[in-house]
Amino acid sequence: MTSKPRRKKRSKTLPNRGRIQAQGGGTEKSVPWRQENPPTITEMLNKVSKRESKLTPEELRDRTEAFSQLRAYLEKAAQAGGVPAYIDKHFPYPPSHIRVDLQVITGKAGVPDKEPVEDKNGTV
Repeated sequence: MTSKPRRKKRSKTLPNRGRIQAQGGGTEKSVPWRQENPPTITEMLNKVSKRESKLTPEELRDRTEAFSQLRAYLEKAAQAGGVPAYIDKHFPYPPSHIRVDLQVITGKAGVPDKEPVEDKNGTV
């Protein structure tokens, strides 16, 4: 009996992937993204807020400065075109055991928001 050749599964890996992760002190919670287009600065700031909202009050208190530094980093990076791939940043800086990590695995993240385009009549 002959067997059918196995068909390889094509896994479509989306080109922009990463995560924001709260780590340390018994906590390991993350908000990942996998998407076709790089997440904008607004989308990234929303992901930071989403990560914060899932922490206990104690976990959040321990990471207040880390989240503040992460937001400032993302806003500065957006002005320069976004965060490139292969970034693994830890906040607060200098790193501590209890921290928030930003990992951009592939693609980019935190690109500038698209500006509304005006038509010839000046309407957005």
